[in-house]
Amino acid sequence: MSSAVALEQNFNALSKIIEPCHNIALKVRKLNVSFDGNSYLYRNLDLDIPDGQKLAIIGSNGAGKSTLMRACLGIIPSQSESVHFFDQPVDNRTSRRQKRNVLAKVGFVHQKHNIMERLSVLSNVLHGALGRARFRCLCWNQALAPKQLREEAMECLDRVGLTSLASRPASSLSGGQSQRVAIARALMQKPSLIIADEPVASLDPVAGNEVMALFSELSDETGVTLVFISHHLSHAVKYADRIIGLKQGTINLDVAASNTTVEELGSIYDYA
Repeated sequence: MSSAVALEQNFNALSKIIEPCHNIALKVRKLNVSFDGNSYLYRNLDLDIPDGQKLAIIGSNGAGKSTLMRACLGIIPSQSESVHFFDQPVDNRTSRRQKRNVLAKVGFVHQKHNIMERLSVLSNVLHGALGRARFRCLCWNQALAPKQLREEAMECLDRVGLTSLASRPASSLSGGQSQRVAIARALMQKPSLIIADEPVASLDPVAGNEVMALFSELSDETGVTLVFISHHLSHAVKYADRIIGLKQGTINLDVAASNTTVEELGSIYDYA
């Protein structure tokens, strides 16, 4: 079987386990991020991400690409007039329960894989269902999980090509394999929005392109919103609908991917 045919089959199966969202994916108003209370990484930043859009975020190291998404998710402290995911508020005034319910629809693929090395690969993928399972303790270990959840987790592993490693300890994986497990875990959430923080950083060029192609096709076919942070400008042009560039605390660039080139995007790395 060719890699192209295998990838298409993976995508067709994957589209059945992802749920599209029918609201505004993310709306941010007057976001402020400061780590010392005096200087600001962002001040009064506004951002709208329409549902179903594929958005690439680019910028130099230290521009705050990951920080922007983490602030919106409440992972790091910030102040804002409002942050809404799927038309639901997620800010300092939102209750923990409401925030948890809203963010359960967001799949986050971290740059650092955050894999539990002492657990099996399958158990790590099952953790993606923690936000939607009735009894969360049953998602912690494959030995406790019901058959339906184990089967869903195996489907997610199949999408990233790791079913043969399901019972292997996560500590034995290579960096690229760990990232694939992290992607499968995010898919286990059945997300309406996927935020991927440099998702192919640990993959070789061929595998990286396959992963990005899968994300892109998934968004096109199901309407799932995709936000990916990347230093691969070719990926931004090829797989995104829209590209924003961060520089000096602002959105310095906001263009349709079809209207720009890798060479033009390089200007965002001009430190002058």
